[in-house]
Amino acid sequence: MGVENNLIETTKGQTHIDCTSRVVSILEFCKKKSAKRQNLIRGRVDVLSKNNVVCEYAKSVILKVKCDGDVFKCSKNYKSDCLRLKSAFAYSLELSHSAKIENVISCIYSADESLDL
Repeated sequence: MGVENNLIETTKGQTHIDCTSRVVSILEFCKKKSAKRQNLIRGRVDVLSKNNVVCEYAKSVILKVKCDGDVFKCSKNYKSDCLRLKSAFAYSLELSHSAKIENVISCIYSADESLDL
């Protein structure tokens, strides 16, 4: 009789979902969903479907960010900048290397094992 399924999740921005009127962090959802041996790097809303959550896993992440102030404002300490970016792009990985060349910071994150570069 026209009853909608109220258990369907809806997105609340790029980092949260509304699940039965309770707002939940996508990262927290992914942490509960993943096994301990998996390297969760981030949780996000699928751009194409707009209502699906994607949990991403990787052994390493290489990130290069331009310090232009509009998207990301860099400080004088590029290592702390890389640590700030870790929660958004490399959640369960460790910062292995950080550098700043001209106006771009480079951050390399990896799991505990060594990287084959």
